[in-house]
Amino acid sequence: MRKIGFLLFALALVAGACGGEDSSSTASPAPVEPAEAPAPAPSPDPAPAEPTAPPQVNVDALPELTLSVGHSGAPDGFADIASVKFKELVEERSDGQFTVEVFPSGQLGGERELVEGAQIGSVDVAVVLAGIMESFVPEFGVLNLPYLFDDRDHVFATLDGPVGEDLLALLDGVDLKGLAFGEFGFRSMMTAPRPISVPADLNGIKIRVPESDLYINTMELLGATPTPIPGPEIFTSLQNGVVDATEAPIFAAVTQKYYETPLEHLSLTEHIYAALMMVGSQDMWERLGTEGQRLVKRAALEAVAHQRQRSIEDDAGYIAELSNQGWSITEVDKAPFRDAVAPLYDANPGLAGWVERIRGVVGGTSPATDVDALPELTLSVGHSGAPDGFADIASVKFKELVEERSDGQFTVEVFPSGQLGGERELVEGAQIGSVDVAVVLAGIMESFVPEFGVLNLPYLFDDRDHVFATLDGPVGEDLLALLDGVDLKGLAFGEFGFRSMMTAPRPISVPADLNGIKIRVPESDLYINTMELLGATPTPIPGPEIFTSLQNGVVDATEAPIFAAVTQKYYETPLEHLSLTEHIYAALMMVGSQDMWERLGTEGQRLVKRAALEAVAHQRQRSIEDDAGYIAELSNQGWSITEVDKAPFRDAVAPLYDANPGLAGWVERIRGVAG
Repeated sequence: MRKIGFLLFALALVAGACGGEDSSSTASPAPVEPAEAPAPAPSPDPAPAEPTAPPQVNVDALPELTLSVGHSGAPDGFADIASVKFKELVEERSDGQFTVEVFPSGQLGGERELVEGAQIGSVDVAVVLAGIMESFVPEFGVLNLPYLFDDRDHVFATLDGPVGEDLLALLDGVDLKGLAFGEFGFRSMMTAPRPISVPADLNGIKIRVPESDLYINTMELLGATPTPIPGPEIFTSLQNGVVDATEAPIFAAVTQKYYETPLEHLSLTEHIYAALMMVGSQDMWERLGTEGQRLVKRAALEAVAHQRQRSIEDDAGYIAELSNQGWSITEVDKAPFRDAVAPLYDANPGLAGWVERIRGVVGGTSPATDVDALPELTLSVGHSGAPDGFADIASVKFKELVEERSDGQFTVEVFPSGQLGGERELVEGAQIGSVDVAVVLAGIMESFVPEFGVLNLPYLFDDRDHVFATLDGPVGEDLLALLDGVDLKGLAFGEFGFRSMMTAPRPISVPADLNGIKIRVPESDLYINTMELLGATPTPIPGPEIFTSLQNGVVDATEAPIFAAVTQKYYETPLEHLSLTEHIYAALMMVGSQDMWERLGTEGQRLVKRAALEAVAHQRQRSIEDDAGYIAELSNQGWSITEVDKAPFRDAVAPLYDANPGLAGWVERIRGVAG
């Protein structure tokens, strides 16, 4: 099944990235929130959400530096999109201490020369195809293997998780600093003679490939006649009949105008995923200092996230353009192609360990699931949110994926609106096996596993990227693993959102503005202590009573993710100010029953884990997209919207960290995720 949306890199010796197709603690009860309601219609054409706040940087600790960023792609190509975003973020967040100069179009050399330049320090950051790194670190060859990844979600979970971190760490051994992985895209077949539906359709077709043994061997195994041709020569080779096919990410067919050659068929084989990456010089890394390293690493992660999103959004447009040009578009059953190239894996035993790790990241999707090995099961999924709320979005997507990929062996029943109990009851139900999957606020798990209390600390995360890098990486995996000790199975983290202040008396710009304000908080010591340290008068009130408490003046403020102000119609109470303090990030999570996990069997476990990860990725994206719409709606309702300098708020709550020494190790790990 082809995936164009999500959901948290592959050549050797190639030219022209994006210019040519190959270049470029036991604790008090945790928070219980009001039932969720359907999201409002988003504001017209909301832009893809960027991180909600820049990380805190001690600018006085930064040296004055000029950094060079080189790539071989064209201006406005994928490598350039990442590079320009990186420049923007670094210069803004360093307050001008760092100047970034971007050199596109191979001004500092081709792919290999850029990496070699980074090794000797003549290039500070190289934006190149990850596959080329095989020439410097053999383990990177795994990224050139065909049909290694199931889909984009699998790619991102791999490259943004422990496997990706371990690959990046290998670069330290060759005088490089791995920064982040971006996207070039899944490569598909573009042919003149006929569309490609099965490998036999490639017989007799001369297809251009990069100058890479793995690419050549892949096409030979599929039955084609591969012809290695440098990137800049592809167009003329197609036009002059030297070859009658090529393979590349979809965008190349449009940006390189392959529709002006004899090519006229796009077959979505998606046989290799090609990743971009940002690689730094060790010399630059040492010159940056600790604060600079933290800033640059974060900027790289955000830059590639921005570039990936552009790639995802543009795919549908590229396909539409090719169709308008008269091309046929063919969906492909990948199973026979995957079978045909299987010998390549046996021929590369040195990569077997990496292959196993990658294929085990989150299990396989439907093509890799042995449906005959699945039992017949009915699974219950419970949450306390309203239909179409955040928990329900994740639950319904999970149901869809599990039922589809199990070919009906698994039936999933979703019980919203607290039908199976409130948050605590859902988790307790999962412990005893009366609930198979509970979709709850991650903070409530503090009552079951004390270490989860770290997620209730204020100003723990810098922004969404920091959240996702943490919860989707080793820290998140280790937190989920702790649930095994309390008869639960941690599946995945989703999003409830950053919590901000909603007040009646006045907007909040500094902590002193909270003096004398009675603010509703969840029934949690950490939340109460947070508000006390900020100068407010916290009043614990259960979720269902928030609206009436605001309406009747029991409290004159609350704090919650932005969506709650709209879905719970807080604009019908005296509240009229939203202050974006974003003081605590509230995560959703999917938690399974150990009893269910054992009944699933190995194949079922792989399927369910993957479905959970994809479901929360889908839900997170909805949350990101909807934020702009919620803010617009509050503005339309007459609310003031106040951007907040978080530094004085962060300083005010710092004593909470000293008061929770048992969480210090977790705090250190989280703050070091992208530092």
